[in-house]
Amino acid sequence: SYTEGLGIKPTSEVLHSLIDIVSKNGCMLLNISPKADGTIPEDQRKVLLDIGRWLKVNGEAIYDTRPWTRFGEGPTRLKKGGHFIKEVTYSAKDIRYTRSKDDLTLFAITLGVPISESTIILRSVHSRVKNVTLLGSDQKLEWQPSKEGLQITMPKQTPNDMALVFRIKKSFE
Repeated sequence: SYTEGLGIKPTSEVLHSLIDIVSKNGCMLLNISPKADGTIPEDQRKVLLDIGRWLKVNGEAIYDTRPWTRFGEGPTRLKKGGHFIKEVTYSAKDIRYTRSKDDLTLFAITLGVPISESTIILRSVHSRVKNVTLLGSDQKLEWQPSKEGLQITMPKQTPNDMALVFRIKKSFE
């Protein structure tokens, strides 16, 4: 039920939690508190709509996916208490992985947006790669395998400012 003055987490924090949980084969329970007349308060509505817009473009990396051999990589670690802690601040260096059910596609999701035209290294990706695309973007990506992992050069423009999804098609040649 509706509570006056209820603290609302920013959209990016809720989205990053969702991505982190899905990468670990979990399910997210998201509470909302409708008013007595059944309407959803505007601040909560905005978070839900923003996440919905992100999922419309990037949902294939979330819906009907499976966890990969590694849930992710990056500097941020959850403190004791897991997702029940007050706040976690992820960065663009934090990456989470999911895979398609048929295991032909790997999704690498950044929990933030790397600097444009910088190079990111997916240190966990050492398999053969056929193609890499950025969901929500028509820009051709430059990428190459290396000893450190899969190197991807960020495009000049990104499709959103919360979390980017790289679709990595595996090669079986």
